[in-house]
Amino acid sequence: MDVKDTFSILWRKIKANIDRSAFVVFFLLLVLMCGIYGYEVTRPEPEGETNTSGSLPEQLPNDNYNKCLNYIKSNTDLEKNEELKIIKYFNIFDYKYIRDKNELQKEADKNFVRALKLYEEGKSDEAMKILKNILLTWPSHLSSRELEAKIQASRATPTPTPKRPAPGGPGMEGF
Repeated sequence: MDVKDTFSILWRKIKANIDRSAFVVFFLLLVLMCGIYGYEVTRPEPEGETNTSGSLPEQLPNDNYNKCLNYIKSNTDLEKNEELKIIKYFNIFDYKYIRDKNELQKEADKNFVRALKLYEEGKSDEAMKILKNILLTWPSHLSSRELEAKIQASRATPTPTPKRPAPGGPGMEGF
């Protein structure tokens, strides 16, 4: 018997006993997972750096802490803005909210068309306000993101005005 026949016989035996083979494979995977879990549980915790220069209340009043505290105390109440409230309470599993999502999408598309018209008319500041409002209520609105980036890029690099050649200089032969 050659090697090819031996492998074909072995393959037929494995196929005939596929349920037992699958059981053995899953059992070996279970043993491997238990071994990894046991290793992770018995491994000691890494020693971290601890600051013992003072107690926590003595360390907290710093600039970053005060900035965070002021931010929390500022008017960040989502309940005041109706559009943000819709996003906060959005439930993907409720049909009513999915319907509201479609309405939000349609509203964002309408506002985008208006912003695009304003941009084409040269009113980029008004267009930016509308785009920011769209992205506040619908952050994944790709067209709005692209137009916003386009407006910001045009603000960052103003269009240069072409320079005219001096009278009588090169390029003025026909005048």
